Amino acid sequence: VKSEIRGVTQAINTIRGTVTFWTNMVDSTISQVTNLSNVLNSTFGNTRYGRYSKGSVGGSSSAVAGKSSVADVDDERALADKVTAQSVMDRKNVTDRSSQLSSSNTPDEFVQGVADVVNAILNSAGSVNDRITALEKLANSISTEYQQSDSSKAISATMNTLIVVLCTGAMTSAAADSRPASTDEAEELTQRVSVQLDTALVLAGDRADDDMYNALLAVRSAFLSTMSERASGLSELLQVTTAQPLPALTLANRLYQDATRADELVQEARVAHPAFMPTTMKVLRQ
Repeated sequence: VKSEIRGVTQAINTIRGTVTFWTNMVDSTISQVTNLSNVLNSTFGNTRYGRYSKGSVGGSSSAVAGKSSVADVDDERALADKVTAQSVMDRKNVTDRSSQLSSSNTPDEFVQGVADVVNAILNSAGSVNDRITALEKLANSISTEYQQSDSSKAISATMNTLIVVLCTGAMTSAAADSRPASTDEAEELTQRVSVQLDTALVLAGDRADDDMYNALLAVRSAFLSTMSERASGLSELLQVTTAQPLPALTLANRLYQDATRADELVQEARVAHPAFMPTTMKVLRQ
Protein backbone atom coordinates (compact mmCIF):
# COMPACT_ATOMS: atom_id res chain seq x y z
CA VAL A 1 0.00 0.00 0.00
CA LYS A 2 2.79 2.39 0.90
CA SER A 3 4.51 1.80 -2.42
CA GLU A 4 1.28 2.54 -4.29
CA ILE A 5 0.79 5.74 -2.31
CA ARG A 6 4.37 6.75 -3.02
CA GLY A 7 3.75 6.08 -6.71
CA VAL A 8 0.66 8.29 -6.75
CA THR A 9 2.45 11.01 -4.79
CA GLN A 10 5.38 10.94 -7.21
CA ALA A 11 3.01 11.23 -10.16
CA ILE A 12 1.33 14.30 -8.66
CA ASN A 13 4.72 15.85 -7.91
CA THR A 14 5.82 15.26 -11.50
CA ILE A 15 2.67 16.89 -12.85
CA ARG A 16 3.05 19.80 -10.46
CA GLY A 17 6.68 20.33 -11.45
CA THR A 18 5.80 20.31 -15.15
CA VAL A 19 2.89 22.70 -14.65
CA THR A 20 4.83 25.04 -12.35
CA PHE A 21 7.36 25.75 -15.10
CA TRP A 22 4.51 26.67 -17.44
CA THR A 23 2.61 28.83 -14.93
CA ASN A 24 5.77 30.86 -14.36
CA MET A 25 5.78 31.61 -18.08
CA VAL A 26 2.08 32.50 -17.92
CA ASP A 27 2.70 35.07 -15.20
CA SER A 28 5.43 36.75 -17.25
CA THR A 29 3.49 36.57 -20.53
CA ILE A 30 0.06 37.81 -19.50
CA SER A 31 1.40 41.30 -18.77
CA GLN A 32 2.14 41.59 -22.49
CA VAL A 33 -1.50 40.89 -23.38
CA THR A 34 -3.14 43.02 -20.68
CA ASN A 35 -0.59 45.85 -20.66
CA LEU A 36 -2.65 49.03 -20.20
CA SER A 37 -0.78 50.94 -22.88
CA ASN A 38 -1.18 48.11 -25.41
CA VAL A 39 -4.87 47.71 -24.61
CA LEU A 40 -5.58 51.42 -25.06
CA ASN A 41 -3.50 51.60 -28.23
CA SER A 42 -5.44 48.67 -29.67
CA THR A 43 -8.74 50.43 -28.90
CA PHE A 44 -8.27 53.93 -30.31
CA GLY A 45 -7.46 54.71 -33.95
CA ASN A 46 -4.58 56.84 -35.18
CA THR A 47 -6.70 59.29 -37.18
CA ARG A 48 -7.49 61.25 -34.04
CA TYR A 49 -5.53 59.71 -31.19
CA GLY A 50 -2.00 59.69 -32.55
CA ARG A 51 0.18 57.68 -34.89
CA TYR A 52 0.99 54.95 -32.34
CA SER A 53 -2.65 54.00 -31.82
CA LYS A 54 -3.58 50.78 -33.61
CA GLY A 55 -7.28 50.48 -32.83
CA SER A 56 -10.37 51.56 -34.73
CA VAL A 57 -12.30 54.03 -32.56
CA GLY A 58 -12.19 57.42 -34.23
CA GLY A 59 -10.88 55.96 -37.49
CA SER A 60 -7.48 54.74 -38.60
CA SER A 61 -5.26 54.85 -41.64
CA SER A 62 -2.23 52.89 -42.76
CA ALA A 63 -0.30 52.28 -45.93
CA VAL A 64 -0.76 48.58 -45.24
CA ALA A 65 -4.37 48.51 -44.08
CA GLY A 66 -5.71 51.55 -45.89
CA LYS A 67 -8.31 53.87 -44.35
CA SER A 68 -10.96 52.75 -41.89
CA SER A 69 -13.74 55.08 -40.80
CA VAL A 70 -15.19 54.18 -37.41
CA ALA A 71 -17.41 56.52 -35.44
CA ASP A 72 -15.73 58.24 -32.53
CA VAL A 73 -17.15 58.08 -29.01
CA ASP A 74 -18.74 61.01 -27.21
CA ASP A 75 -16.76 60.37 -24.04
CA GLU A 76 -13.31 58.92 -24.73
CA ARG A 77 -12.42 59.16 -21.03
CA ALA A 78 -15.29 56.84 -20.12
CA LEU A 79 -14.23 54.37 -22.80
CA ALA A 80 -10.61 54.51 -21.67
CA ASP A 81 -11.67 53.88 -18.06
CA LYS A 82 -13.84 50.96 -19.15
CA VAL A 83 -11.09 49.39 -21.24
CA THR A 84 -8.54 49.91 -18.47
CA ALA A 85 -10.81 48.32 -15.86
CA GLN A 86 -11.46 45.36 -18.15
CA SER A 87 -7.74 44.89 -18.68
CA VAL A 88 -7.08 44.88 -14.93
CA MET A 89 -9.90 42.40 -14.30
CA ASP A 90 -8.71 40.13 -17.11
CA ARG A 91 -5.16 40.12 -15.75
CA LYS A 92 -6.44 39.25 -12.28
CA ASN A 93 -8.62 36.51 -13.75
CA VAL A 94 -5.64 34.92 -15.50
CA THR A 95 -3.37 35.17 -12.44
CA ASP A 96 -6.13 33.73 -10.22
CA ARG A 97 -6.60 30.81 -12.61
CA SER A 98 -2.85 30.29 -12.65
CA SER A 99 -2.73 30.24 -8.84
CA GLN A 100 -5.59 27.75 -8.71
CA LEU A 101 -3.75 25.56 -11.20
CA SER A 102 -0.60 25.60 -9.07
CA SER A 103 -2.57 24.51 -6.00
CA SER A 104 -4.29 21.59 -7.75
CA ASN A 105 -4.02 18.17 -6.11
CA THR A 106 -5.47 15.71 -8.62
CA PRO A 107 -4.76 14.98 -12.30
CA ASP A 108 -8.27 16.11 -13.26
CA GLU A 109 -7.78 19.42 -11.46
CA PHE A 110 -4.48 19.99 -13.27
CA VAL A 111 -6.03 19.27 -16.68
CA GLN A 112 -9.01 21.55 -16.04
CA GLY A 113 -6.71 24.19 -14.58
CA VAL A 114 -4.57 24.37 -17.72
CA ALA A 115 -7.70 24.68 -19.86
CA ASP A 116 -9.06 27.46 -17.62
CA VAL A 117 -5.83 29.47 -17.88
CA VAL A 118 -5.70 29.13 -21.67
CA ASN A 119 -9.35 30.17 -22.05
CA ALA A 120 -8.83 33.15 -19.75
CA ILE A 121 -5.98 34.37 -21.95
CA LEU A 122 -7.96 33.74 -25.14
CA ASN A 123 -10.90 35.79 -23.86
CA SER A 124 -8.87 38.61 -22.31
CA ALA A 125 -8.81 42.23 -23.44
CA GLY A 126 -6.10 43.47 -25.76
CA SER A 127 -5.32 43.11 -29.41
CA VAL A 128 -5.73 39.83 -31.26
CA ASN A 129 -2.07 39.93 -32.28
CA ASP A 130 -0.93 40.16 -28.65
CA ARG A 131 -3.06 37.14 -27.72
CA ILE A 132 -1.78 35.14 -30.68
CA THR A 133 1.83 35.93 -29.75
CA ALA A 134 1.25 35.08 -26.08
CA LEU A 135 -0.42 31.75 -26.84
CA GLU A 136 2.30 30.89 -29.35
CA LYS A 137 4.94 31.59 -26.70
CA LEU A 138 3.12 29.51 -24.08
CA ALA A 139 2.69 26.63 -26.53
CA ASN A 140 6.47 26.45 -26.74
CA SER A 141 7.08 26.95 -23.02
CA ILE A 142 7.13 23.33 -21.92
CA SER A 143 9.22 21.83 -19.15
CA THR A 144 12.42 20.07 -20.16
CA GLU A 145 13.32 19.01 -16.62
CA TYR A 146 15.02 15.62 -16.51
CA GLN A 147 12.86 12.80 -15.14
CA GLN A 148 14.58 9.74 -13.71
CA SER A 149 11.93 7.05 -14.05
CA ASP A 150 10.12 6.00 -17.21
CA SER A 151 6.75 6.62 -15.55
CA SER A 152 7.73 10.18 -14.63
CA LYS A 153 8.95 10.79 -18.18
CA ALA A 154 5.62 9.56 -19.56
CA ILE A 155 3.59 11.71 -17.16
CA SER A 156 5.64 14.83 -17.91
CA ALA A 157 5.36 14.22 -21.66
CA THR A 158 1.59 13.83 -21.34
CA MET A 159 1.24 17.15 -19.51
CA ASN A 160 3.47 18.88 -22.03
CA THR A 161 1.35 17.50 -24.87
CA LEU A 162 -1.79 18.77 -23.14
CA ILE A 163 -0.29 22.25 -22.81
CA VAL A 164 0.86 22.35 -26.44
CA VAL A 165 -2.46 21.14 -27.83
CA LEU A 166 -4.60 23.51 -25.75
CA CYS A 167 -2.41 26.55 -26.46
CA THR A 168 -2.26 25.68 -30.15
CA GLY A 169 -6.03 25.34 -30.36
CA ALA A 170 -6.51 28.69 -28.64
CA MET A 171 -3.91 30.32 -30.88
CA THR A 172 -5.73 28.98 -33.94
CA SER A 173 -9.04 30.30 -32.64
CA ALA A 174 -7.57 33.77 -32.05
CA ALA A 175 -5.93 33.78 -35.47
CA ALA A 176 -9.22 32.82 -37.14
CA ASP A 177 -10.80 35.92 -35.59
CA SER A 178 -8.03 38.22 -36.83
CA ARG A 179 -8.41 40.61 -39.73
CA PRO A 180 -5.18 40.67 -41.77
CA ALA A 181 -4.66 43.88 -43.70
CA SER A 182 -2.88 42.35 -46.69
CA THR A 183 -2.15 39.03 -48.34
CA ASP A 184 1.39 39.18 -46.96
CA GLU A 185 0.11 39.54 -43.41
CA ALA A 186 -2.42 36.75 -43.92
CA GLU A 187 0.25 34.42 -45.30
CA GLU A 188 2.62 35.17 -42.43
CA LEU A 189 -0.07 34.48 -39.83
CA THR A 190 -1.16 31.30 -41.62
CA GLN A 191 2.43 30.08 -41.64
CA ARG A 192 2.90 30.72 -37.91
CA VAL A 193 -0.28 28.89 -36.95
CA SER A 194 0.41 26.02 -39.36
CA VAL A 195 3.86 25.45 -37.87
CA GLN A 196 2.36 25.33 -34.38
CA LEU A 197 -0.41 22.97 -35.49
CA ASP A 198 2.17 20.70 -37.12
CA THR A 199 4.05 20.54 -33.81
CA ALA A 200 0.87 19.51 -32.01
CA LEU A 201 0.10 16.94 -34.72
CA VAL A 202 3.52 15.35 -34.32
CA LEU A 203 3.03 15.05 -30.55
CA ALA A 204 -0.41 13.49 -31.02
CA GLY A 205 0.96 11.12 -33.66
CA ASP A 206 3.84 10.03 -31.43
CA ARG A 207 1.29 9.11 -28.77
CA ALA A 208 -0.76 7.14 -31.31
CA ASP A 209 -3.77 9.18 -30.20
CA ASP A 210 -5.93 8.92 -33.31
CA ASP A 211 -8.82 10.96 -31.91
CA MET A 212 -6.60 13.89 -30.97
CA TYR A 213 -4.70 13.68 -34.26
CA ASN A 214 -7.86 13.67 -36.37
CA ALA A 215 -9.33 16.56 -34.37
CA LEU A 216 -6.19 18.65 -34.86
CA LEU A 217 -6.12 17.76 -38.55
CA ALA A 218 -9.72 18.95 -38.91
CA VAL A 219 -8.86 22.21 -37.13
CA ARG A 220 -5.86 22.72 -39.41
CA SER A 221 -7.92 22.11 -42.55
CA ALA A 222 -10.69 24.47 -41.42
CA PHE A 223 -8.18 27.19 -40.49
CA LEU A 224 -6.35 26.99 -43.80
CA SER A 225 -9.64 27.17 -45.67
CA THR A 226 -10.75 30.21 -43.65
CA MET A 227 -7.48 32.09 -44.14
CA SER A 228 -7.35 31.26 -47.84
CA GLU A 229 -10.82 32.69 -48.34
CA ARG A 230 -9.98 35.76 -46.28
CA ALA A 231 -6.70 36.41 -48.09
CA SER A 232 -8.37 36.21 -51.50
CA GLY A 233 -10.10 39.53 -50.90
CA LEU A 234 -7.00 41.38 -49.70
CA SER A 235 -4.55 43.51 -51.62
CA GLU A 236 -0.89 42.63 -52.01
CA LEU A 237 1.92 44.73 -50.62
CA LEU A 238 4.25 46.62 -52.91
CA GLN A 239 7.74 47.74 -51.92
CA VAL A 240 8.33 51.29 -53.09
CA THR A 241 11.83 52.70 -53.54
CA THR A 242 12.60 56.29 -54.44
CA ALA A 243 15.89 58.00 -55.21
CA GLN A 244 15.34 60.62 -52.54
CA PRO A 245 12.81 61.44 -49.78
CA LEU A 246 9.55 62.73 -51.23
CA PRO A 247 6.53 64.42 -49.64
CA ALA A 248 3.66 62.13 -48.67
CA LEU A 249 1.28 64.01 -50.97
CA THR A 250 3.56 63.39 -53.93
CA LEU A 251 3.86 59.68 -53.15
CA ALA A 252 0.12 59.26 -52.63
CA ASN A 253 -0.61 60.96 -55.92
CA ARG A 254 2.03 58.91 -57.72
CA LEU A 255 0.95 55.56 -56.25
CA TYR A 256 -2.83 55.92 -56.08
CA GLN A 257 -3.63 59.09 -58.04
CA ASP A 258 -5.28 60.18 -54.80
CA ALA A 259 -3.54 62.76 -52.61
CA THR A 260 -6.04 62.18 -49.78
CA ARG A 261 -4.32 58.86 -49.04
CA ALA A 262 -1.18 60.65 -47.91
CA ASP A 263 -2.15 60.07 -44.26
CA GLU A 264 -1.98 56.31 -44.83
CA LEU A 265 1.65 56.60 -45.91
CA VAL A 266 2.56 58.92 -43.03
CA GLN A 267 1.03 56.61 -40.41
CA GLU A 268 2.80 53.56 -41.76
CA ALA A 269 6.21 55.20 -42.08
CA ARG A 270 5.93 57.01 -38.73
CA VAL A 271 8.03 59.85 -40.05
CA ALA A 272 8.79 63.03 -38.14
CA HIS A 273 7.53 65.18 -41.01
CA PRO A 274 5.29 64.22 -43.96
CA ALA A 275 7.52 66.15 -46.35
CA PHE A 276 10.32 63.61 -45.93
CA MET A 277 9.12 60.07 -46.52
CA PRO A 278 11.58 57.13 -46.37
CA THR A 279 13.14 56.06 -49.63
CA THR A 280 12.00 52.45 -49.11
CA MET A 281 8.68 51.30 -47.63
CA LYS A 282 5.88 48.79 -48.18
CA VAL A 283 2.42 49.99 -49.17
CA LEU A 284 -0.80 48.52 -50.52
CA ARG A 285 -0.63 47.81 -54.22
CA GLN A 286 -4.14 49.21 -54.72
